[in-house]
Amino acid sequence: MPFESAEFDKMGWSFVRVVSVSEFSRVKEDDPSCRTPEETSLHAGTEGFQFAYQMLYLLDATGYYSLALHALGIHVCRASGQELTLQGALLSCTYTVLDYAQTGLIAAVFFFKVAKEGVQLPPDRTVCPLCLQKRVNPSVITVSGFVFCYACVFKFVTQYKRCPATMMPATVDQIRRLFHDV
Repeated sequence: MPFESAEFDKMGWSFVRVVSVSEFSRVKEDDPSCRTPEETSLHAGTEGFQFAYQMLYLLDATGYYSLALHALGIHVCRASGQELTLQGALLSCTYTVLDYAQTGLIAAVFFFKVAKEGVQLPPDRTVCPLCLQKRVNPSVITVSGFVFCYACVFKFVTQYKRCPATMMPATVDQIRRLFHDV
């Protein structure tokens, strides 16, 4: 930089160091020695005046939060205890409604996904739930593990593309023939 500064001086130009705003404010704020006595008193006076004005606002001596808002005509209202109570009650009611809505949504998902009723399973495990006869050519659907007659389950899965007991999506490829049935 000294070389560049000397070259600029030869041409009659002045050398100016470019400082970012954040760097400038950091230097000015962090180093009080950079301030002139006038700047220091002006800064102290401004801060003191802003503090006093906000104290007046807190004591209801002025209706404006700051002089800048007063100059712009923007009125900032403080919430009273009654308003806060009303807002709290409103928020409490809203949260309660949302909580019940969430519970209802979970129940609806459970009803539509889990509680779909397939065919009723007979108490006798050797009977096919579809034809209610003793199983012939027992076969299992791999998505659920339930056992049916091969012809019954093949027809049902071909037509509805679901397991008859759980209503889970199934394909004919997921039917397996059992060679030993209890």
